[in-house]
Amino acid sequence: MTISLLLSSLVSAQIPNRNTSSLTTAIVDCGNKPNCVSSQASAQDKKIAPVTFNGTAEDFQNAVKEKIASLPRTKIVNQTDAYFHIEFTTAIMRFTDDVELYFDNGLIHVRSASRVGYSDLGANRNRVEEIRKLLQKN
Repeated sequence: MTISLLLSSLVSAQIPNRNTSSLTTAIVDCGNKPNCVSSQASAQDKKIAPVTFNGTAEDFQNAVKEKIASLPRTKIVNQTDAYFHIEFTTAIMRFTDDVELYFDNGLIHVRSASRVGYSDLGANRNRVEEIRKLLQKN
């Protein structure tokens, strides 16, 4: 019982704590582990370019719902007009990774992070590049 409580607290500590009613143009920064990338990261090794997007906030919502949420083991857990928090579950180990997407005038700021573990072996960077390809397709 104690071990499950400890694991539960470790996992929940990694979930983005977002008050979407007061969301600004910044998304949660990456921590000190190498299992996160963000277009707004303060550390250069965690930095990734935002996704360019030609369309309105409504187009962004539709594209995320149609192209991203349809990926396997994917669940939208929170959204506003310009923001999505999406959970991705890995196929084999069933780990949950969190992705944040924030639409800001033709750019989609992105953060992808593993909830548990230390290294992700590039999985989050690869996921953002896959998202980029999906959202930039016409």
